[in-house]
Amino acid sequence: IVYKMEQNIPLVSICVITYNSAKYVVETLDSAKSQTYKNIELIISDDCSADNTVEICKKWIECNGSVFKRIELLQSATNTGVSANLNRAYSACKGEWVKAIAGDDILLENCIADNINYLEYNPEAEIVFSKVQPFGDSSAIERMNKVFSKSYAKLCLTQKDINKLLLCGNFIPAATTFMKKYVWEQSGGYDENIPLMEDWPFWIKVGHMNKRFYFNPIETVKYRMHEKSL
Repeated sequence: IVYKMEQNIPLVSICVITYNSAKYVVETLDSAKSQTYKNIELIISDDCSADNTVEICKKWIECNGSVFKRIELLQSATNTGVSANLNRAYSACKGEWVKAIAGDDILLENCIADNINYLEYNPEAEIVFSKVQPFGDSSAIERMNKVFSKSYAKLCLTQKDINKLLLCGNFIPAATTFMKKYVWEQSGGYDENIPLMEDWPFWIKVGHMNKRFYFNPIETVKYRMHEKSL
């Protein structure tokens, strides 16, 4: 792929968020390693997994850590929930842009490059969403494709209308979020009083901070469907 922003390309932080992710986390980490965009740091934040997720991550870092500009593994002494886990990861980031990914999902190899290239045509963008590619549990994929297709249509509305619709329900594909780190800083972060629902309250908050949601209509993430998904 040819990068449109050849001069001073920004550092991007990929944040892998894990909790009992041993079965899938290597696939997630490999997808970060395989990015065609190379100015990346990797932050892995584990929320006190009861399985051997951390050991797997440490071993993977030993073999692959040199690929990234910087790499950091964070561990929590207690299980705090996804909102706090994301806040820890974002706090450690040094990148201008942040791409979070759950430890069971997969970044398509051009995920970061496609988001960075989108910014050439939308330089004012601070939060970008895109399409997901569901995979895994075949019984859920067709249903989720219908849900996501409706979400994409809503993301093409005006920000005023998106803000109104968000008061009725969450329809934004969080797995695809590509965001300026300072948006998270200005917002005060994810609400840790809602430990297992980080995204919906955050979208409402930043939407009412007059942050526009931009939609890049291409697939950037593979979204795994399985029985233990949060």
